[in-house]
Amino acid sequence: MNFAETSEQELLRGTAREMLSNGNSLGLAHVRALNDGAAHLGVSAGLDDVALWSQMAELGWLGLPFPPEYGGAGGSFMDLAVLLEELGRAVAPPAYTGTVVVCGMTVLHHAREELRRRWLPSIAEGSSRLTLVADGGSAVRAHPDGGALRLDGGVKLVDEAQRSDAYLVAAVDTPEDQQPATTLFMLERETPGIRVSPQRTVAGGDRGDVELDGVRVSAEEMVGERFEGASILGETLERGAVASCLDMVGAGGAVLEMVTAYVAERVQFGRPVGSFQAVQHHAADMAVDMDASRLITYEAAWRLGEGLDASMEVAMAKAWTSQAYRRVTTLGHQLFGGIGLMREHDMHLYMRRGRRDALAFGDATGHLDRLAGILEERGTPWPE
Repeated sequence: MNFAETSEQELLRGTAREMLSNGNSLGLAHVRALNDGAAHLGVSAGLDDVALWSQMAELGWLGLPFPPEYGGAGGSFMDLAVLLEELGRAVAPPAYTGTVVVCGMTVLHHAREELRRRWLPSIAEGSSRLTLVADGGSAVRAHPDGGALRLDGGVKLVDEAQRSDAYLVAAVDTPEDQQPATTLFMLERETPGIRVSPQRTVAGGDRGDVELDGVRVSAEEMVGERFEGASILGETLERGAVASCLDMVGAGGAVLEMVTAYVAERVQFGRPVGSFQAVQHHAADMAVDMDASRLITYEAAWRLGEGLDASMEVAMAKAWTSQAYRRVTTLGHQLFGGIGLMREHDMHLYMRRGRRDALAFGDATGHLDRLAGILEERGTPWPE
């Protein structure tokens, strides 16, 4: 792949960097305001990000990967990658990934035209948010119910569970006398039988348990064909994993910049602490981790955008970046010293986001296992 950005991508990055700077209403200062107060205890009125979401819609970011006929900008996945990295730098609310990258693009690529017309324009204009309700297991099951289907079960700790207007639900749907399969459904939040219970997490934000109790669904609400949702869900999770990596790449770059600026000006024993070799080694390790993360993540993003098999690259990117970002935030706290552990400092925002991103769409251990399976399937020789 060619890592050089197009002129449009350079403009997008520059605009996003400016809009997400601390001096703007989309910037880190606004994110801090959203996280202050009771944010660390869960969802509260202080976490209202409607104004931020509306401004993202006005900038065209919410419709970036959608075709113009659905109110979008017709951007590529690499355009989206540039924006996701910049959103990560500012620790922007994670609803963008769930709504646009995970659910929106799944609707675009696999849903029938009626669902596309229903949801894509409303996402682009900022009036609808979507999130994925899936756990990779059999938490939600579909049962025949007359001429329709009935969904029962639930998924815990769903991102943006309360603020979303609709859910992309993955259900185990077993054909008669066959092995269990997966079917995807797009369900509105107000569908009878859906209940959401808010939960508290380290990362804060809007997370909740989504329960489905006798939810009746029809073929019109299916995304893709019945029993064929497993491949669609796999593709969806791969996009989500890359989006999480891009979030960590952007956030890690911001942490590295904050740390190097701080150690250059912090004086101890009559000299800047950045002049000490041990501190320089830590900063160098952080830079190596983030450069490697960026390279493998953009490789995975490029392959997804080109429609190539990216299973190995996605697994490598998510496994490496999750661990690398954890190392970077740990060293960031160490180099900032006591101030880095204070709530008034920005480091805790990046650390908390990293814990969320590391678990989203599969953790490092799961992706390492997946990578080992891929290598074995491809007959890759193991070292003696």
